[in-house]
Amino acid sequence: MFHKKEILSIGVDISDTTLKGVLLEKKSSNFSIISHAQAEIPTGVISENTISDPIQLGSLLEHIVRTLQGGHLRHTLISIPLPEPETFLTTLTLHPSGQNNSPEMLEPLITEEIKQHIPIDPEQLIFDWQISEQTAMSTTVVVAAAPRSLVDTFTQVFSSQRLIPLAFEIESIAIARALIPIQNRHPQDTTIIIDLGAHRSGLSLVQGTTVHMAVSAPLSSASLIESIAHNLKQSNKEGQDLLFSLGIEPAKTMQKTYRSIVESAIHDLITRVQDVIQFSQEHLHETMPQTVLLTGGGARMKGIASYLSQELHISTQEADPLTNILHSLSHPCPIPPHERHHFTTAIGLALRPFI
Repeated sequence: MFHKKEILSIGVDISDTTLKGVLLEKKSSNFSIISHAQAEIPTGVISENTISDPIQLGSLLEHIVRTLQGGHLRHTLISIPLPEPETFLTTLTLHPSGQNNSPEMLEPLITEEIKQHIPIDPEQLIFDWQISEQTAMSTTVVVAAAPRSLVDTFTQVFSSQRLIPLAFEIESIAIARALIPIQNRHPQDTTIIIDLGAHRSGLSLVQGTTVHMAVSAPLSSASLIESIAHNLKQSNKEGQDLLFSLGIEPAKTMQKTYRSIVESAIHDLITRVQDVIQFSQEHLHETMPQTVLLTGGGARMKGIASYLSQELHISTQEADPLTNILHSLSHPCPIPPHERHHFTTAIGLALRPFI
């Protein structure tokens, strides 16, 4: 009897305060989550997306990878994200001479265009690109870039560990890989993904399975909770309970101050979404994206999906981080449903070798 080879992959999400890891197994064409783990990062190891102690962070990474493997370290290749605010993802339209779209022809054009769109000298960047559209007159490319110094710092994390970095990836690309279905996805379908995180939010524009742009937004669950607690003279715990029990559901009776705080924050987010829509219209020639997907801890806020649908006139729904993961009664996912949005990035990173 012949057995299908089982292949393992590990993705570890890194924030200022926590590590979240996922061990994924591929059997045939199916992916399943074998284990997940989470660990707190001590204060001072990472501050405002800057790694202050790469050796300690490396030790924490090795610990969480061992935890995923039951205390062992058999699989040492891992994928990790680069912090979104420090990276760049954009779409450029080039006009090469003739119809020559060879890398040798496009690379110098991309380098020149980067100077106009990214506020860092190309010599100080590590960047990659892919063609997303070609016409007789122009070539559209998606460019992902990160400061060389940032990549060097993350490389130091692995300098004294047994772990090997398989990939450093921009967070929005990993999130899209987790949330956008790989089956039956039309290449022109356009989606906006909103990642409502604890300390910041991210917005990305995805056409087909390609992320064309990503931006950060100041809205975060933590800032919203602090504002509610401060203005209503409550503790942060009470502010958090209030936010996730009331949300922004129109039918619920709410204090005027509370509703004003939440609506103001969400309207700031809507302004950022409208900027993404404008980018889509200008660069992808789309009149309007078909869907908005919500992920991150803030996606659980009651009423936010329907509120955004009404304001944006676009179908908005809570995303499923297990979109591309096999899970059923016979193959249950070990991550509890209420925690899955917190592991979206880790799931997308673990899927990277396969999708």
